[in-house]
Amino acid sequence: MERYGVEWEQLGTHDMHLSVENFKKEQRIKEVANLDEQISEKQIEVSALTDRRSMYSVLIVDHGTSQCYCIYYRGDFLSDKPTAELMRALSNADSIDSYMEHNNRFLVEGELSEHINRFCSEKGLVKAKVIKRAEMNEIYAYQIFSGKRMPSRDKLLCLCLGMELDSTETNQLLKCVGFAPLYPKNKRDSIILFGFEKGQSVITINEGLYENGEKTLN
Repeated sequence: MERYGVEWEQLGTHDMHLSVENFKKEQRIKEVANLDEQISEKQIEVSALTDRRSMYSVLIVDHGTSQCYCIYYRGDFLSDKPTAELMRALSNADSIDSYMEHNNRFLVEGELSEHINRFCSEKGLVKAKVIKRAEMNEIYAYQIFSGKRMPSRDKLLCLCLGMELDSTETNQLLKCVGFAPLYPKNKRDSIILFGFEKGQSVITINEGLYENGEKTLN
């Protein structure tokens, strides 16, 4: 093409723009396909968690109302009743047999070993790694898992940290086996609770306890 006495070369810019648009379209298609794959994976995860949730009995603490709910799976349904209601039912019952007959499905059952093994299975945890994170003697810890030993409250807290439980799950477990839950108004417990909330290790929590003049976990 000649213009102003100069020979110009036709570069086909129209085709170049089409190529860019086609490239963008291909990229969008790939992005959409990738998002669809991620959505599918998340749906599978949600389905697995829903199925898993229906397998266990737990205690749930409502921090807004300071009530503790007993959730116990039996058959094909979940039943719950606030602890305050259970206390009223216990006070009004003519006999313990009558209370058990009407409220048995709301009671949490099981040994410590059953609960901690359940948590490990539920979270896909390896016991050896749990014990290492808990900073516990390996033989002693395995005896707890097998039900041969009953740990102290502090040792159980170490184990909860090793299982990477949150503060609510930890208090559930403490109550299930008869220990007092962590209480934020208690100085020592508040330091430990802070550690749970912040995902701290046993060593870091022990440092906080020591610096504040409190007994360490181990």
